[in-house]
Amino acid sequence: MQQLGANSQADIGDFVKLFAVITVMIQSIISFLMQTTLPVGQQFLLGGIYEVVKFSASAFIFGILFSSTRTHPQARLCDYPRL
Repeated sequence: MQQLGANSQADIGDFVKLFAVITVMIQSIISFLMQTTLPVGQQFLLGGIYEVVKFSASAFIFGILFSSTRTHPQARLCDYPRL
């Protein structure tokens, strides 16, 4: 069996990325439910959840950056390509 190195273990960035992807999927479900006839209270609750879920993109970016800095601690700014 192959042993995994220290850099191949899941970190907080991986969990944040997982959370962000799940919330994007939930956002699609909520938008589908909002098109049906629901009582005002349920619409308000789903609308509030939908608004909170919209900000999961920044969590996804944080997860990518956190994992990248953890798995490449020796990297410097000049190591990345310039556009």
